[in-house]
Amino acid sequence: MPRINSAFSCRKVDFQAFREALGEAGMLAESSAAQEVIATMNTISTARSNDTPQEQAKVAYFAAYEGDDAVGLMVMFKEGPTWKIEDVFAGVAGSGLGSTLAAFGMDYAIRDYGNKPNCEIRLTSLDAASCAFWKKMGFVMLPGVASGHGGMVYRVSNSRPTTPL
Repeated sequence: MPRINSAFSCRKVDFQAFREALGEAGMLAESSAAQEVIATMNTISTARSNDTPQEQAKVAYFAAYEGDDAVGLMVMFKEGPTWKIEDVFAGVAGSGLGSTLAAFGMDYAIRDYGNKPNCEIRLTSLDAASCAFWKKMGFVMLPGVASGHGGMVYRVSNSRPTTPL
């Protein structure tokens, strides 16, 4: 079971609060991989600022706080009927923050699905470490995808699979 840390407060935030949290949490990005995640989140969220309200409504921004300080970020978007995890940044390594934030975002998508059948959450894993993390969260690789890089899916409980394994 993934480590969930109650020391962090996770919230769904609006675009403006996300941009503020991005600036705060970005200061915790010490490794080149973490800096790349922050840069990608910054680029994509900047581009989305010009989206129509209908397009912006398909995006869910999440921030994790330790006290009043933003320490983690997550972005999901809805493509058709399916929620997709775009990126996660945890600024406190080894604390369980990544798992806590991922579980919070996944719970949001599951609540949004309600009792609809055939629901899943998708993402693209870019490396073996990312793949291992998401497998702990209950994701599996899509058929024909080598473990460690490519599409992954989480089947929502009480849902029939839409993608064969």
